[in-house]
Amino acid sequence: MRRRRFLAAGTAAMAALAGCTGGGKALGDHPAGTALSAQSTLGPEPGTAEGTIVGFEDPSCHACARFETDVFPRIERELVDPGRVSFVYRPIPIVYEWAGAAVLAMESAQSRQTETFWGLKEFYYRNQRGISTDNVRDVTREYVDAETALDAGAVMNDVANRAHRDEVETNLDAAEKADVGGTPTFFLFKEGTFKTELVGPQDYSVFANALGV
Repeated sequence: MRRRRFLAAGTAAMAALAGCTGGGKALGDHPAGTALSAQSTLGPEPGTAEGTIVGFEDPSCHACARFETDVFPRIERELVDPGRVSFVYRPIPIVYEWAGAAVLAMESAQSRQTETFWGLKEFYYRNQRGISTDNVRDVTREYVDAETALDAGAVMNDVANRAHRDEVETNLDAAEKADVGGTPTFFLFKEGTFKTELVGPQDYSVFANALGV
């Protein structure tokens, strides 16, 4: 995987991700747990449930879309909603160029209304193949305006001004330190201790068996 330096003016430059994960680390000490309290989470507070899943995904990644469509609903229904597992979503823009604006919009939404963050996540994956660098801002504005209570203009001003670039850089830095090699990549913690890393849209059973839930 190559890291998109989406903050640069003009064409985004790319730099290789590198790093190491370190086995057996506590959630708070693992690279994937960097700035965890500021991340968007479903379910219990990370580290307090039987398991924690930290996922690095890109809203423009087709493999991520398969996970979100085929696997995540069952994880949410059977593990997150009953309070057995926490799911932390860390968006990183590394696949297609339009993901840079999408992730900035998601971070802007998160700063205002968590529900809109999750709504945008679902929206981008559901409409992924119709989104491009040319229309990502327009379709985002239309979604926020029509489907949420947020001020779409304020969100898009944040995108234009890259107001939440620090949050995106934090996720990119965490991915680099965790040696993320592609999206989606998931770091699984059992009772607060690193258990294993899963890459790609693995089956539900792989997550459940790895966490022993």
